Amino acid sequence: MFTVTDIKQYVYCARVLYYEVCLPRIRPTTDKMEAGQEAHEEEETREHRRSLQAYGVQTAEREFNKRLYSEALGLSGMIDLLLVAPDGQEDVAWPVDYKLATETGPNIRLQLAAYAVLVEECLHKRAEQGYIYPIP
Repeated sequence: MFTVTDIKQYVYCARVLYYEVCLPRIRPTTDKMEAGQEAHEEEETREHRRSLQAYGVQTAEREFNKRLYSEALGLSGMIDLLLVAPDGQEDVAWPVDYKLATETGPNIRLQLAAYAVLVEECLHKRAEQGYIYPIP
């Protein structure tokens, strides 16, 4: 079973995934990793007050840290924020991934696409669009 983060890390640098999977005790938690975790938590607090205008969505329910698991795909992941159209509207959802990075390389875009595939597989909702939200 792979995680969406495994895919992102492999595209960025295969060695990162090797150390994570084969030598997990050797890979230290860096200051940058801790700062990213703190920033994600702070962003979740701000997101509750934010309108959906940044996402181009009129109404949606927010689901934070949504875990999805697909045995058929052999893939799992945790989406920072999943916007879901309210009941009675279209069966559509929009994954949102918070990032401290200012650049969104191919690894980040692939991560978002993998989340969209998980949404469609696990929740049976269309996920034709997703968002990378840069944390200021």
